Amino acid sequence: MDILYGKSNEIKDFWNLMGPLFASRDMVKIQGVNMYDSDSTLWFLSVNDNRVNAFCAAQITHGGKAILKYDHANKGQGAALGSIRRKRTSVLKTIQKITILERTVHHSDQSGWIKKGFQFARKNGQYVVLNKEIIK
Repeated sequence: MDILYGKSNEIKDFWNLMGPLFASRDMVKIQGVNMYDSDSTLWFLSVNDNRVNAFCAAQITHGGKAILKYDHANKGQGAALGSIRRKRTSVLKTIQKITILERTVHHSDQSGWIKKGFQFARKNGQYVVLNKEIIK
């Protein structure tokens, strides 16, 4: 059993592993909502033989707080879910020490802020919102 964690673009073969679960009507019934991914979602997967046995996810807010989103284990995989929950807890304790600075600037000033370590977050008309993570 391997425990994989990170953002979807950081986990090798994330969509091959999780795609069938995202598309599953049964998973919608289990979770109560359609699952979705975002740039601020951290995934924790228990994988065995290229198959997800259990998973959970946390949404990290701009304030650095974690909102638990999804939690699931296949039948008989409670131990796997327990393992990834423990991993999630230890990772989130580290993440909660991150402060995210946010700046809204005119799009013509964006490059100067990017040189200072800020990253593009979203566009808002003629303005862009940039973020920078500061670890306490």
